[in-house]
Order: sequence, then structure tokens, then C-alpha cells
Amino acid sequence: MNSTRGALVQPIPRRNFLKAAASALAAGAMSRPLAARATVRLEPLPPGIKLSLQISGAATDEDLQFTQQLGVEYVSLPSGGD
Repeated sequence: MNSTRGALVQPIPRRNFLKAAASALAAGAMSRPLAARATVRLEPLPPGIKLSLQISGAATDEDLQFTQQLGVEYVSLPSGGD
């Protein structure tokens, strides 16, 4: 029997394989600075249930004051995904 799959598979030369591996390492190294910039640590939250209120990204000082008067300590703001 003649297999067409075997005819389509060709071995990768060592030089091309090393180029592909080096390219993958370079791409990985380029993505690391994005992760390295996020080194500022937030203060840990105390344990327990957190109640949050979702408010507009264009909230005024009065909106925030009203939220505080309600006793809400945490708010969720939309980020727009950017």
C-alpha cells in the first residue's frame, strides 16, 4: 500500500528547526516586558464577602459620595477593554 500521508511529510532540516526555535524564544522574550511592568502590588484585601456597586466610568463626585453614603466600599468601573 502506498500512503499519501507519508509522501507529504518532509523532515525539517536542523538549521530551519533552530531558526524556528530561536524565533519562538525571541517572541517570548518580547512579550515578557509587558508582564514585567505590572510589578506594582496592591494591598491585600481582608478576608470576607465584598459588596461592590457598578457605576459609570464618567461618575461624578456626587455619585461617589452617594455610593459612600450607601456604605459601599468597593466599586466596579467599566474599562472599555483597551
